[in-house]
Amino acid sequence: RFGIKASYLFSLFIYMVGVAIETSGQEQWGQEVAGRFVTGYGVGALSLLAPLYQAECSPKHLRGLITGTYQLMATFGIFFANVVNYSMHSRGDALSWRLPLALQFIWAAGVFVGTVLCPESPRYYVERGDLDNARVNLAKLRGYEPEEPEVTAELDAIVAGVEEAKASKDANYLDC
Repeated sequence: RFGIKASYLFSLFIYMVGVAIETSGQEQWGQEVAGRFVTGYGVGALSLLAPLYQAECSPKHLRGLITGTYQLMATFGIFFANVVNYSMHSRGDALSWRLPLALQFIWAAGVFVGTVLCPESPRYYVERGDLDNARVNLAKLRGYEPEEPEVTAELDAIVAGVEEAKASKDANYLDC
């Protein structure tokens, strides 16, 4: 019903709501736990949607490399969070825990803006039968004009993959 891009933006919004809940607490542990739950939901959805979007939008020969960057960047984020936490641990005031939590907003806002600027996955449009938008977005992602043969060949491969997935959607293990 919704594309990856819309789902991703919604999950980022949920994540940002969770960060706001966490950061706005007046040292109330219940509010912190509620905020962590909400941010966890957002991060969980994003950890599925980001590699999926990357896989659907990347060229076949770079797909593994590009989808692997999600985990690499998550690891860098964990490292950065630990550096910030370590640098704030000796303060002993509310800023020592609020600032690390609030910094999550910067990441989320940047990713939100970047996602708005990204095209929807060509596969999304193919699944809905909108081959014109699929062709335009695929051409944008590859840096080609929509009429070029490279775009047509890759679009044909996407269409074949979607048709194969639709044909096998009712299959189960007993059919093997």
